[in-house]
Amino acid sequence: METVHELVIIGGGCAGLTAAIYAARAKLDFVVLQGSLPGGLLTQTTEVENFPGFPESIQGAELMDRMYQQAKQFGARFLIDSATSVSPENKGYTLTLASDQFLKTQALIFATGSHPKSLGLPQEKELLGGKGLSVCATCDGFFYRNEVVCVIGGGDSACEEAIFLSKLCKKVYLIHRRNSLRASKIMADRVINNPKIEIVWSHVPVDFSIDSQGFIEALKVRNVSTNENRSLACKGVFLAIGWQPNTEHFKDFLTLDAQGYIQTLNGSVCTNHPGVFAAGDCVDARYRQACVAVGMGAQAALEAEKWLMENE
Repeated sequence: METVHELVIIGGGCAGLTAAIYAARAKLDFVVLQGSLPGGLLTQTTEVENFPGFPESIQGAELMDRMYQQAKQFGARFLIDSATSVSPENKGYTLTLASDQFLKTQALIFATGSHPKSLGLPQEKELLGGKGLSVCATCDGFFYRNEVVCVIGGGDSACEEAIFLSKLCKKVYLIHRRNSLRASKIMADRVINNPKIEIVWSHVPVDFSIDSQGFIEALKVRNVSTNENRSLACKGVFLAIGWQPNTEHFKDFLTLDAQGYIQTLNGSVCTNHPGVFAAGDCVDARYRQACVAVGMGAQAALEAEKWLMENE
């Protein structure tokens, strides 16, 4: 007889793991699809200072491991797999997985998170393969110790990357297309007052200079006001220019906004499909905070439990 789960949670970050904790405590029959990055992007963050309950801060990877262990303690089951499509079937849903397997479920929680946007410049994909381009200072900063690097962006993420890299690197250029930072004042002040960070105002990246071995040796930037070009000698370039929700596979199933974020009903975690809920950064384009994702994950699990009880 084919197994039909009560619930499947797609995503293993803050929202997905919190939903798993609540679903496990409710004794639901469910599985969590962790995707290609178990723990989500927070595993790539160094110090998390603003998560409640940790006055001395905590490493992002440790925080996510604690959530994972807590969910497992209550009996949550995990699969290192991801969903590639979802379709309604017999008052439930069928998921096609990347492993070519199928899962059937009565209810669903989307907690698929988001990923960093790219520049769209030539050779970008090739350079991401360890040739000098990165989207994670925590992961790759060590390789540029005592070197000059560039960070592209002007929000909190870009400032955090620049500050982290300034502790390792000889110099950090922060390239921003505007003449003021979009980051919170406390983060902007830390960057502006850091002697190892030089902000390159009103510039955009236009190309990479590559050495004979295929590694970055400089970043070419253009002044948006004068159109003058400038070459910044550097060994590494770190992208922090925004995020794209991980919803591409589900655009034919879910209602998405113009940026690809899941649209929920009246500010809730409920989608336009019965028994389908969404939480975390695949929904939240405004705050993108771990504690917000945790709260949404709890809401989604509680709503799923209530829906399952009402539709026995």
